[in-house]
Amino acid sequence: MERKILIGIAVAFLAVMIVFTFTSQYTARALLPVITAEVADRDGWVDSSAVHYDESGKAFVYWVVPKETILGEALVLSRYPVRVKATKGKKIQAKGAEQLNQIALRCNREMEDGMKVRLDEEEK
Repeated sequence: MERKILIGIAVAFLAVMIVFTFTSQYTARALLPVITAEVADRDGWVDSSAVHYDESGKAFVYWVVPKETILGEALVLSRYPVRVKATKGKKIQAKGAEQLNQIALRCNREMEDGMKVRLDEEEK
């Protein structure tokens, strides 16, 4: 009788742990900063909100890079240097950006190199 009770408790504990594991994974992804991203055209034209400048005045963009993690694929921002060639309205021609897949435009938090993010659901 005691053995059946212990087995029942162990099975219940395992079930609770599995539920918490998947729930916490979902919650962790839901709490990631949300970004909107775009692809530069073949000449390197991007929205002006994508180009940032460091303390020394050098231009860069944040590139969205998929990385494998223990919990699956995660999207990470990586700082990528570019050279501003021209501006036209709200567009900037950034030399080097034309080879990038997804360039972060906006984020609901301050963007940082190495920051894990998720794409805005409306942008997908």
